[in-house]
Amino acid sequence: MSDNTSILSQLKYMISILENSLVDAEKLVHKHNYTAGKRVRKSLQDLRKYSKDVRALVQDFKRENDNQSI
Repeated sequence: MSDNTSILSQLKYMISILENSLVDAEKLVHKHNYTAGKRVRKSLQDLRKYSKDVRALVQDFKRENDNQSI
């Protein structure tokens, strides 16, 4: 899989995590379901990890394309 496809798929995956977290956040706020809050925090921690990975992929993609233009 090329880097640009990987970047797009990672971002789409991150969006799906956020969408799922929104359901849990609503449970936390409206129903005071504290277990849902734990799931939201875990999802955010996962997003932090994935964000770091995507940042590295973007940087690698940029470097590869800069080297090709020379």
